[in-house]
Amino acid sequence: MFARLPGFNGGADWYTTLALIRLAGVEVTALGAVVAFSVVVLAVAWWFAYRDIKLSTRVTLGIEFLTLFLILLIVALFFRHRGSLADAAQAGLRDVEIDHLRLGLVLAFFSFVGFESATVLGRESRQPQRYIPRAVIASVVGVGLVFIVSAYGLVAGFHGVDPGLDKSDAPLGVLAQSFGGGFLGVLVSAGV
Repeated sequence: MFARLPGFNGGADWYTTLALIRLAGVEVTALGAVVAFSVVVLAVAWWFAYRDIKLSTRVTLGIEFLTLFLILLIVALFFRHRGSLADAAQAGLRDVEIDHLRLGLVLAFFSFVGFESATVLGRESRQPQRYIPRAVIASVVGVGLVFIVSAYGLVAGFHGVDPGLDKSDAPLGVLAQSFGGGFLGVLVSAGV
């Protein structure tokens, strides 16, 4: 949807910032756009935190839930556009080598870092022996399902796409563009 600028190699976050500003109809240089947008976002985040930490927390959670919803929506719309949920290449582990599997497992294990952070809230809970294990298990299962569904959709969507999934700056944007929903990819990148 948006062409890369010459010399613009700041990564997905910079690219997303520039894309959002251009989507608003403003033509700016890459560095100027990123600096201006970053200052505005930083000021808004500071204002929310300064005004009320509860409000800040709710806004942050709202953005996170909206982003997760959009990720799952992109995957669902991709499969609807494709017409089939089945992906024989993934089911048959086609082109999977031990080295690739090892790298994937490292990513999967590191994805679990932080789930035990709910245990820190044991003193604040009325029944910590009951609610803390539930919170940890629900977090792992919920996030695990989102991870599996989105990973399945991304791998299915990147068959034959160049650059591949491992080289893409914004893979959900590429997946969204495959069915004509590029704006959803921009929204997900903004949420991330």
